[in-house]
Amino acid sequence: ENVAACCTECGDACYGGDEDMAFTHWVTKGFVSGGRHNSNEGCQPYSVEECEHHIEGPRPPCEGDVPELVCSETCHEGYEKTYEEDLQYGLEAYVLPQDVTQIQEEIMTNGPVTAAFAVYDDFLSYKSGVYQHETGLLEGYHAVRIIGW
Repeated sequence: ENVAACCTECGDACYGGDEDMAFTHWVTKGFVSGGRHNSNEGCQPYSVEECEHHIEGPRPPCEGDVPELVCSETCHEGYEKTYEEDLQYGLEAYVLPQDVTQIQEEIMTNGPVTAAFAVYDDFLSYKSGVYQHETGLLEGYHAVRIIGW
């Protein structure tokens, strides 16, 4: 939640963001640890209760607007570190070319990569395999982590 609340240049909190700017923020300003809602894990556990968006699942459906997130520079009461002590920083942020071979080399050398793809109406009914857009309007974009191929 720290990234969504404190990285104002990263986008629009729970309504979407820019993963490239989030990585840049991680390198320059850092992020603190967190945990699930009501877990007391990490410096700043999620304040927003988990719910299901657009699908049926084990959590209750999301209702109403997402509460406005507030950037806080303190850890929850009882946490063993200060906010400043808990901050973690990335070493560098960079964008790869849209080239399969270079992305595969990056994964083999440095581990998982982040990617984004366009989401259309038909993505909401996608069940398995490699998603291919067939019909419907653009809904937005979705960021994912690629761990292999």
